Amino acid sequence: MKELYRIMVVSNTSYNLAKQLTKSLQLLWNIDKYVEDARRDGDEKTTTIWQGMKTDTESHANKIRERINELVGVGGF
Repeated sequence: MKELYRIMVVSNTSYNLAKQLTKSLQLLWNIDKYVEDARRDGDEKTTTIWQGMKTDTESHANKIRERINELVGVGGF
């Protein structure tokens, strides 16, 4: 009888990268709401803080995504 499913074990590194990418994307979604709130309140300083955090988080998320793509390419994910 053929195996109907296969349990896949991923490395801690792969798991950590995937988990952190998910968290980063969730944070970016939240930050968009925070920026809207700060703008609505007329708080430019807070808007600037959130925009800076968004830029940083996007940069880190892209680095994680690139690493995942590299690992997938060599069968290491």
